[in-house]
Amino acid sequence: LHERGGEMAEAGAKVLVVDDESYVRDIICRKLSRESYECDQAENAEKALALITQGSYECILSDINMPGMDGIELLRNIRVADPDVAVIMVTGAPDLDGALEAMRLGAYDHLCKPLNLDQLSLTVERAIEKKRLVEENREYQRNLESKVQERTKQLHEANEELRRLFMGSIKALAQALEAKDE
Repeated sequence: LHERGGEMAEAGAKVLVVDDESYVRDIICRKLSRESYECDQAENAEKALALITQGSYECILSDINMPGMDGIELLRNIRVADPDVAVIMVTGAPDLDGALEAMRLGAYDHLCKPLNLDQLSLTVERAIEKKRLVEENREYQRNLESKVQERTKQLHEANEELRRLFMGSIKALAQALEAKDE
């Protein structure tokens, strides 16, 4: 982790930038690389899906309007391949319906071009942090369930031991009474 803007950010987090305009991809990747992110680029959704299947990303920034498969369809495919990855949708034409659809499908946020690069950095950082927290919470829940199962087993074994001891005590008491009363 390293400090950025007073907050802690994960150094080297992998980000995929998907946009049909190379200069947009280059600007985003340069900005994020200066912030210690590791960036890959794809000029269309098909190439993005190929990269996603080859490796994992903490965050994906995708243009909504691209030739061929658009960003919304890419988002649907991303959710199947990796439901936890943080996806930020980017668009040059503000489209409320597209933004709402993206959010409904699980996009973390929606940004409009021209991009404010400081806002972009902050949004990526927060999206990655949210993904990390979700993963930590899931791991915590798994560990908690495991501990509950372990404690339940121990309690069951302790109850069985108490029952055995109780029955032994009753038998000993019965034998003592029988020995005393012929």
